Amino acid sequence: MPGPGTCTVSADQPAVPAGSPAIATKSLKIKDPAATRISLGSDKGPANAAIVLEMDPQKTLPTPRQVPVSIDSLRRGDNPDVSVAVSSHAAFTTSSNLTVWICIERARPGSFVLDPGEYAGSVTVVDPRLPATTIPFSITLSYTNWPVVLICWSLVVLVGAG
Repeated sequence: MPGPGTCTVSADQPAVPAGSPAIATKSLKIKDPAATRISLGSDKGPANAAIVLEMDPQKTLPTPRQVPVSIDSLRRGDNPDVSVAVSSHAAFTTSSNLTVWICIERARPGSFVLDPGEYAGSVTVVDPRLPATTIPFSITLSYTNWPVVLICWSLVVLVGAG
């Protein structure tokens, strides 16, 4: 997994060999639901998160170990989709755990800037060998410049007291 402050997740989708057998599992379950709530806080750099999915016991370990995923959406309320801010990939970390890594960038020069607030999105495992699984996640962004927020709040208090 990439370290904090770097967003090195590749957007390339691994190929699934033709004729690959389906994996003997009926469902993928999120191991820790708290992992789907990602907080970038006031950090200006990107945030990395890992969501582990557990599967029912299977007979064979899938090959290749990489699993294709797609980013369905990322939006705040009714605002437009900003899924370009998210990159993701997935791989089997053990024979029964599939880990989906999500990397969120706050801004990309010339492309986008995410405003503070809470965003909701989803990622889908698109490997034909696995059951269709959509993983919802939420991202919370705080203001990066707290002195400005504190000054504005102080002005409001002074005007209100006056």
